[in-house]
Amino acid sequence: MSRTALEMDAQFEALERTFRSVLAMRGDIRRFFASAPGASVHYLGCGSGYALCRSGARQLAVRTGRPASAWAAGDVLLHAGRYAAAMSGGLLVAPTRSGRTTEVVRAVEAVRAAAGRRVPLLSVVCATDTPVGALSDLCVELPWAFDESVCQTRSVSNLYLAQALAAAFVADDARLPADLQRAVAAGPGFRDRYAAALKGIAAQDWTEAVVLADGEASGLAAEGALAFLEIAGIAGRQYHVLDARHGPMATIGRKTLVLVLRDGEGDPAVRALIAETVSRGATVVACSGLPRTPVPGTALEATIGVALDPAAQALPFLYLAQALAVGKAEALGIDPDRPDGITAWVALP
Repeated sequence: MSRTALEMDAQFEALERTFRSVLAMRGDIRRFFASAPGASVHYLGCGSGYALCRSGARQLAVRTGRPASAWAAGDVLLHAGRYAAAMSGGLLVAPTRSGRTTEVVRAVEAVRAAAGRRVPLLSVVCATDTPVGALSDLCVELPWAFDESVCQTRSVSNLYLAQALAAAFVADDARLPADLQRAVAAGPGFRDRYAAALKGIAAQDWTEAVVLADGEASGLAAEGALAFLEIAGIAGRQYHVLDARHGPMATIGRKTLVLVLRDGEGDPAVRALIAETVSRGATVVACSGLPRTPVPGTALEATIGVALDPAAQALPFLYLAQALAVGKAEALGIDPDRPDGITAWVALP
C-alpha cells in the first residue's frame, strides 16, 4: 500500500487528536479574534491551503457574521500594495501543512509592510518550529497530522477541522463541535464500509472528476477536485451544486465521475441535478448524513449514518474524493507517492 493511502486511511485517528488539542486552545483562539472585534479576517494559503481558506472564510462568515475572505498567498505576495486597503485593518489566518511555503511567509510579511503595522496572524500548521509559526501571534500546531506524502490527505482534513472549530468558538456555537466530533467518530466505520465499493468505482472507465458541494464544504470540495489531479493525474473540477447547470453540465458525460454532497437542504433540486448527470451517462457518487431517497442510476449513495451539520459532513465527503483518487491512480498503474511535477511544498528563490 502506498504511503499516501496509509496516511489517508489514518486521518480519522489523527482527527480525534486534533479535536482534543484544538478544544484545549478554545480560550486562546477566542482571544485572538476578540483582539480586533468586528475586523475583517483574511485567510491566506496556496494550493490545498487556498482551498482550505475558501472553507475557512465561509465558516467564519456564516457562523459569526464577520466579513471574511480567502486569498491566494502568491497573489497577495505579488500585489500586496494593491490590496493594502482591503487587508491592512484586519486579521490574518494561514492554514499550512509545512509552515514553510515561501508565498505564505512572504505574503504575511508583505501585508504587514504595506499596512505599516504588525497585522495579527493566526496560523494552523501540521509541524512545529516553522517560519510561519515564528511570524504568528497564535500558532495551532498539529504535527501528528503532517503528511510525509507529496499529496496531502490527512493534513487537509485536520486543518479543516481546526478552522471549523475556531469559527465555532468565536460564534459560541456548541452544536458544530458536537457534530464535528460525531463525524470524526463515524469516520473509520464509513471508511471501512465503502472501501470495496470505492475501489470498484475507481476501476471504472471515467477520465475526469467533477466535485459538487455548497457552503462551508465548497472549499474542501475544491481540495477534493485537486486530489484527482495531483494523485491520479486526471482533471478534477469543483462547482457549487446547482451551478453545475450553468455551463459545466455541457462537459459532463459518460467519461465523468460526479461526486456530490447531499447536505439535505433543497434536496428535491439536488435530486433533479443528480438525475440529469446520470442521464448524461456520468458515474455518480453521492454522500449524505442520513439515508436519502436514492436517485436511480447512481453508482453509490454513501451514508455517514448520523445527521450532521453540512460543515461536519464535509469531512467524510473529502475522504470519498481522496479514496477515489487513490483508487484511480492504482487502477491506472500510477504511484500516488510519486506524482509528476509536484513537490510537497514550494520554495521560491
